[in-house]
Amino acid sequence: MTPCHTEALDNLLADGCTLTHITGYVQPKGEWLSQMRAGQFLYHGIEEKRVAKTTHDPWSARPPRPGERKVKRGRR
Repeated sequence: MTPCHTEALDNLLADGCTLTHITGYVQPKGEWLSQMRAGQFLYHGIEEKRVAKTTHDPWSARPPRPGERKVKRGRR
């Protein structure tokens, strides 16, 4: 990755962006870009992963609507 590419990444990524390594280390964007500029890392590609957070019971037919009570069916 050339310095001009790291500048483009710096502009594209949010200031609070972090990179989580396989070891679990969470690296700030600035530190990561500095190491790339210094040639410490050679990346052949970057893959973006999207994460979804479920805030309702995934097994229900649909999530409850605002103000609606969820009724459980079955034996007590």
